[in-house]
Amino acid sequence: MGKNMKQRLREQKKKNHEEFRQQMVRDVSKLLQEWAKRQNSLRKEQSVELSSVLKKIHQSNEEVDEVAQNLRSIKRKTLLEINRYKRGRSWKFYGACLVASLIGGFTAVLICATYWNYIRYYLG
Repeated sequence: MGKNMKQRLREQKKKNHEEFRQQMVRDVSKLLQEWAKRQNSLRKEQSVELSSVLKKIHQSNEEVDEVAQNLRSIKRKTLLEINRYKRGRSWKFYGACLVASLIGGFTAVLICATYWNYIRYYLG
């Protein structure tokens, strides 16, 4: 009878151990399923956030391109103005001004010389 009892105790231990193992497997499986659900929900949230971030990046890139285009236009216009200014202040420009002033002065002298008598008469 002692052997029989020991045998039953061993079988009961095995049975209890097997039930314990099965319960552990169920608990771990349940935890893994919860983690999988949480992971899927986090992935969905991240996907939504990532798409919104990518959209904002795309909009920012478009704005940067627009600003860059405006800056290139401003640079081009500024360089054109600088070139016009330099061209206006070249030696040719000064030479033309000198010739025009000489011609104007010569004309003034001729007019004064021609009408000198009238000028003296009116000035007294």
